[in-house]
Amino acid sequence: MFAIREATDAFAKIDRLPKDRVPTLDKTLRNLTQRTYFPPVERDGRTDHFALETICALRLVHKAAAFGLDRAKLEIAAQFLQQPQTGQGRRVKIPGGWKVLRPIDEAIERAKAGEAFNLVIELRRDGTTRTRMDWAADESMIDAKAKAEAEVILADSGLAQPMDAAFVIPASRLIAELLEELSD
Repeated sequence: MFAIREATDAFAKIDRLPKDRVPTLDKTLRNLTQRTYFPPVERDGRTDHFALETICALRLVHKAAAFGLDRAKLEIAAQFLQQPQTGQGRRVKIPGGWKVLRPIDEAIERAKAGEAFNLVIELRRDGTTRTRMDWAADESMIDAKAKAEAEVILADSGLAQPMDAAFVIPASRLIAELLEELSD
């Protein structure tokens, strides 16, 4: 588990921030964890402690915040990363069944395996956003014929909104750098 101070030190070292900018980074990370979905695992006095997965998600959301994404989009990204996505993601066997991994859990696994992927926040024509990871799909889990049929139905329905813009974060690199820094 990690306190925000430890995350600040790791982020500052990776980003090669001058010492005079570290207090601002610390304040920014504290604000993000207080105003966005980053649940602590435990509290020791006034210090919140976060899981590694939460710190990795914070790294990605912090980059989006530094770029200027508004609070609503940051909240959507934070929740997307830290909550299982119905019908998406890798599944792991647990006693009594299966569990869908949260995107951040799967991202950490894939980063450790050396895969390259991004976190993508898309702006659709109707003004809505969609957050997704652009990693390669596990082909063994996809029924190509069913996927093609579903795409045709969606296109014919008029419900499919084309993407007009996208914000892309190199998630695999950011997570791999952070994992390496926090393991020292």
